Amino acid sequence: MNNEPLSEYTFFHTASKINDYCLNDRQCNMNDKYSTCKYIIPRIYGKCRCPPGHTVKNGRCLPTLGKRCDEDVDCETATENSYCKLHSFRSTSKEPVCSCKPGFKTSDNKLSCDPLPKPGRHVYHTTLLM
Repeated sequence: MNNEPLSEYTFFHTASKINDYCLNDRQCNMNDKYSTCKYIIPRIYGKCRCPPGHTVKNGRCLPTLGKRCDEDVDCETATENSYCKLHSFRSTSKEPVCSCKPGFKTSDNKLSCDPLPKPGRHVYHTTLLM
């Protein structure tokens, strides 16, 4: 093992994983595009964390339903049956967000995508009164 001290360049430009110590957001983003450096001592050091509305899966921060996303795989990994959807022209948001795929709807607790009920045949019972 090399016992040489880390150069200042190496120290400031080393990728940090979730829960690793960091000096800035760039260190966290080198390993995970959604993570940020949550400072323990402001502007000195912190730990890489996921922002609010993100979940950790397989050591990565991933966006949940309604949060900004970059790729379908990020949403699908965090929430089954979801994808990264660019909102319609009527939307106030210009950024894509994780949304349920067609045929699914956001659950009441907003944590999953539930299948929409299938259109079916309704059987009506009538009673004859004599």
